[in-house]
This record gives sequence, C-alpha cells and structure tokens, in this order.
Amino acid sequence: ADFDADVGECVADGATVARLHAPDRKAVEVFVPVDDLVDADTKGLAVGARVTVVRFNGTSCGATMAQIGAEADVERQYVKSKVVVDRDGASDLFRNEAVRVETLPEGA
Repeated sequence: ADFDADVGECVADGATVARLHAPDRKAVEVFVPVDDLVDADTKGLAVGARVTVVRFNGTSCGATMAQIGAEADVERQYVKSKVVVDRDGASDLFRNEAVRVETLPEGA
C-alpha cells in the first residue's frame, strides 16, 4: 500500500489508561517524503516546527513536529515521523482518526 505524505494516523500516548485519563495528550504519526526532509528549509519540516492537523470534517488544531524517524522506507522513500497535538485540540481527535498534516508558513 502506498502512503499519502499528508495523511497520518492519530494515536494516543500510551495504552487505554492514557486514552482514558489523558485525552488532551495525543500524537499523530505521519509518513514524510525523504525529499521534504532533505529540503527542510523550504518545506518547514524539522523537529520543533509548528504544523496544523486538519480533520476530515474541516476542523483543525495546532501541533509540533516531535520526532523524525531515522530510517526511510527505501522502496517508497518515506520516513515515519510524529507530531504532538496541542492540548486544546487533542481531546477532539478520535483514536486512529485519519488526518492531514500541513506545514505552517515561516513566522506563523
């Protein structure tokens, strides 16, 4: 299966307990094209960069790029990465909800 670079899967930090007791702590795993990481200055993809998580119902919330994987899927040229969703928007996301992750313009 091919991965869409802008579509991630929302996962809670930890197991059921974290989901029940910390609904404001969520992260999104996303597959980023290697080319976007090589050209990070233009694409704005780096650890600490601000991004927007957009749900398919049109709502969105802020997030921060927290981790960029060290290994690439050689065949498809994607790197598994993780963004941490801002607390004010995390509780609205469902576990395993498909979302789109957009980079923010510099200075946003």
